Amino acid sequence: MNSAMIMAQAISHDIAMFFCALFAGGSVYISLVEDPATAKAGPRMAGAYLVTAHPRPAIIQTIFATVAAFAGLLAGLASGSAWWLAGGAILAFAVLLQMLKVIPLVRAVADAGPQADAGWLTRRLEKLARLHAVLSLAGLAVMFVFVMKS
Repeated sequence: MNSAMIMAQAISHDIAMFFCALFAGGSVYISLVEDPATAKAGPRMAGAYLVTAHPRPAIIQTIFATVAAFAGLLAGLASGSAWWLAGGAILAFAVLLQMLKVIPLVRAVADAGPQADAGWLTRRLEKLARLHAVLSLAGLAVMFVFVMKS
């Protein structure tokens, strides 16, 4: 393996691990702190909170996962490791889940605002909590693989 390929492998490993850690940490924080707090506050308060606080973090989480996915895939290609490729693929799935499910759901709740039907808001918040749990597990699993295979 030539020196350029070794350098690409090392840099992509570091970038993938750093951004995966940011993604996993943010996802776990949302799952363990924010989702229970919004559920405890009730649907109206949670709806008001999501309007002001949630759209930007969802986009930032998507960016973290995207960078980690691309770097993980590049690391897998550079090193020939199926584990790094699998980690990058799982993070790419997390990006799709974030873009196709989480962000539209957050925008729907934000557009409805705190005056929306309490039952509708409760169902959407429960769905959002389940999606955040899936993202947390994906981020932690990939971070574990990246750490073990680096």
